[in-house]
Amino acid sequence: MEEDKEFLQLRIDSDAAQNSLTAGFVFGDRDLKSYLRTKERTIPPMISANEMIKKNITVIRALFPLRVEAVLSRRRADLEESMVNLSFKILDNILGEQYQIPWEKQQIESLLESMCCFHDFLTRSWKKRSCVARCLERKIRDAAYKAEDAIESYISQHHFAENEGEKLGWSNIVNENLKLVGEEIKSIKLKVSRLDDLWRDAKDLHHKHYSPIAQPSKFASGGDHTMVGFEDGSLQLKDRILGQQSRLQIIPVVGMGGIGKTTLVKNAFQDESIPHYFDIAAWVTVSQNYRERDILLGLLESMRRLTTEMHQESDEDLSECLYKCLKGKRYLVVMDDMWHKEAWENIKRLFPDDNMGSRVLLTTRLSDVAAYANSSCNDHHLMRLLNENESWNLLSFKVFGDEESCPTELEEVGKKIALSCKGLPFSVVVISGLLSKVPRTREEWESIAKNLNSFLIANDGQCTELLSLSYDHLPHHLKACFLYTGVFPLDLEIPISNLIKLWIAEGLIKPDSSMSLEEVAEEYFDDLLSRNLVLVGERRLNGKIKTCVIHDLLKDWCLSKAVKEKFSHTLNANIYCCQEIIKDPRRLCIRKDSSGGAGADILRTIGTSPLLRSLLSWSNPHDELRCCKLLRVLDLSKVDLEDFPSVILDLIHLRYVFIRCEQRDIYISAHLPDALRNLQTLIISQNWIPKDSSVRLHPGFWSLPHLRHIQFGTCYFPCPQEGDEKSVLENLQTLLYVSSSSCTEEFIERIPNVKKLGIRVDQRKDFPLGHLVNLHKLETLKCIVEPRSYVAISRELTLPLYLKKLTLKGTRIPWTYMSIVGSLPNLEILKLKEDAFRGSEWDSIEGEFCQLTSLLIEGTDLQHWRADKDHFPRLQRLTIWECANLEEIPPDIGNIPTLQSIELDDASPSAAESAWQIKEEQELIGNEELQVWVHDLWKYIYPKRKEKEKEAERRRQEAMERKRKERDDRRREAEDRMKKQEAEFYGKLRQLRRGRKEI
Repeated sequence: MEEDKEFLQLRIDSDAAQNSLTAGFVFGDRDLKSYLRTKERTIPPMISANEMIKKNITVIRALFPLRVEAVLSRRRADLEESMVNLSFKILDNILGEQYQIPWEKQQIESLLESMCCFHDFLTRSWKKRSCVARCLERKIRDAAYKAEDAIESYISQHHFAENEGEKLGWSNIVNENLKLVGEEIKSIKLKVSRLDDLWRDAKDLHHKHYSPIAQPSKFASGGDHTMVGFEDGSLQLKDRILGQQSRLQIIPVVGMGGIGKTTLVKNAFQDESIPHYFDIAAWVTVSQNYRERDILLGLLESMRRLTTEMHQESDEDLSECLYKCLKGKRYLVVMDDMWHKEAWENIKRLFPDDNMGSRVLLTTRLSDVAAYANSSCNDHHLMRLLNENESWNLLSFKVFGDEESCPTELEEVGKKIALSCKGLPFSVVVISGLLSKVPRTREEWESIAKNLNSFLIANDGQCTELLSLSYDHLPHHLKACFLYTGVFPLDLEIPISNLIKLWIAEGLIKPDSSMSLEEVAEEYFDDLLSRNLVLVGERRLNGKIKTCVIHDLLKDWCLSKAVKEKFSHTLNANIYCCQEIIKDPRRLCIRKDSSGGAGADILRTIGTSPLLRSLLSWSNPHDELRCCKLLRVLDLSKVDLEDFPSVILDLIHLRYVFIRCEQRDIYISAHLPDALRNLQTLIISQNWIPKDSSVRLHPGFWSLPHLRHIQFGTCYFPCPQEGDEKSVLENLQTLLYVSSSSCTEEFIERIPNVKKLGIRVDQRKDFPLGHLVNLHKLETLKCIVEPRSYVAISRELTLPLYLKKLTLKGTRIPWTYMSIVGSLPNLEILKLKEDAFRGSEWDSIEGEFCQLTSLLIEGTDLQHWRADKDHFPRLQRLTIWECANLEEIPPDIGNIPTLQSIELDDASPSAAESAWQIKEEQELIGNEELQVWVHDLWKYIYPKRKEKEKEAERRRQEAMERKRKERDDRRREAEDRMKKQEAEFYGKLRQLRRGRKEI
């Protein structure tokens, strides 16, 4: 039945294709589109590439995720050979060198060649919003998955058979599975060919028979465009539109979807002063599927210059007409919702600059489109999110209007809902519409507040469409990368470095011969950032992005999209999905519940997912991992493990391992290097402080060719065993932290391409840094001397020339050696912590620190620092902590033109005074940008300590007084008892005397 429907869709005749063009779709079968939507899946990013050779490599990466990076690095010369020869060489390397598996190479080679034929189709299809194309894309992906599952499962079986001393031949099951995949690919190729023919026919029909119908300007003069919030932005934009500059200005308004770009521009466009100031005001909505002709007709219609005869004119005649209408006039043109640089390139020539004060505004989600239209970022109007008060005011206005106020009992929950929208105006407006339709009771509003984003996505088609637009505009390789951001928890910033490592381990990054995988991944991230799908979280001291954030609404949509596309599943113990929904997941994220763990049902999901490739869990999966033989990514960084889990040795496909251990000293099995041949990233976080913890590695780690990142508290990395003299970790880029006892000259020579190196000096003999100069790619160096090590580093203080970031702690180097550090030509960040340099005086020298942007001095005995602005020409941030002896900050430091901030903590009063003096002097000359912070914690801690001491003394006095009182009371009681006893004694004595007298 499914095949019949697909072939029915592919048999659409030319009349149907022509009719579908005007509707904006290549095909128009509504029932089939609905059917296809129910089975929609994502497109495999690994099948897409830009070059003929790369497409073959990419498919091989999809089918054989084994040592591909090593193959690429060693086989660059093979890239000029034919596709077939290249495939055989790569297969020889992958399947021959590593596992010695008896593959049916002819069968696999035929499969690869067939898969490669889809390259051109995939590079075209993502730009077309065709349901049939999406269906074929999903079939291509599923075929690759089936082949991948069959081959990797067989590799695992073969590996364990070898360990048991058995031999496992080529499996008939694998053979049959690959044959079935081959048959599927033949069927898909036929459908792709027929679809390409239909696309060509449709294109011909468009050129021959299409009768242009003018699109309206799509600007609705009606509707409610009242501005609530962004009043400052609205005034700023109006000032720029009505400003005195006579030259033509291009003003891009940039921001994520739903942030209010169109509303802001409409508010300015409808201002009563616009018709009086401009001769012409025109508005056109460009959108994703634009045509130059539609833009021309839309602008002419908005300008009321469009006639019936113009519909028959050519594009050139329409362009000439538009240009003449604008020539010699002061005009305001708005191009709303622009997605492509080509749209601006095609139309910009029609805007004459006659020094009349004309303006062109364009709204876009894409920063690169804005930069293409106007390269000066200072001219861009960057949208911001609403603050808490603005969000509440907008929600209150939309729900209750001007005349009615919010009931007191709803105000608290209403503000909670507004806050949950996280400043996105579209979310506030949509949820306001929903609140307007439900009973105005606290219980009803609280039910909406609990699951706000899910409620929005599930109940508002416009919301889903708005978010889908940005996703649909992404190429295949970025779609997968964007969906992967959903594996990180809500309300937590995403570390860029971890995200990139995961992308690489998942095989989502296409290799480039001129860049490392990390550099390619950074370009991918920058692309997502420019599309405003991810936002900047925290920046590093050099201005680079350290973390990113995703708006909660977009994050929830991303999670639901990932489930729909069967890309990943996120399970929360408080909101558990049934087993049928997550059958055979490929990526699984398990979040903790309110008790800090996950239920047994959720953990059993792991044990019933043999095809699982990635697991990111906040709960210990225990032995459930043993059935996940195909696992590539394992992140248990939120789980406290007692020791390094031995079950990891059974997961031979692992590329990324991030765990946290409670043990102080961790011993990693000697069998790990032999088992995890594909390992790229190994991170072990420990609860112990670094100086008290250590990880001991086996010499076999030198045989891991893919190893890229190692991060421990401290690790002991032995030299290779005898016979392994040629072992070199060519791909290793991060090594944090290694014991100084391991950092011999031979060791350094074996990590030639490391970019980030951390060393813990834990020995009592001198530690030379001189041999580090051979690390020509080293950019970040951290050298930490543990307390009581008492080593001398300054004797051979020679540093790698291309360092960008240097952190020294406890090294006790005299300030006279600072010139060695200052002479580094690329140094941007310098952190000196806890007696990194010692001595009372530092005389800076001109010509040093040419690129330094951030300087931190912490915990030194420095008293006199002499420097001027020429000694730090690019300095932006100066931070001084716990330098109580420093008398003052050099006054001329404030005259550095790039200086942004000075921060002091626990400084002397004279140093703090000098910082404030610098700020005052800069304000006198008009520099209002310099920020100065003085955080003298002792000013707050000392009075509290005195108060505590006084309180303790008062309590002590009260206790003493109580004891004295008790002692006095006891003494009085004793005296009273003695007096009573004495009285009784004398009473008896008197009685006795009276008795004698009577006798």
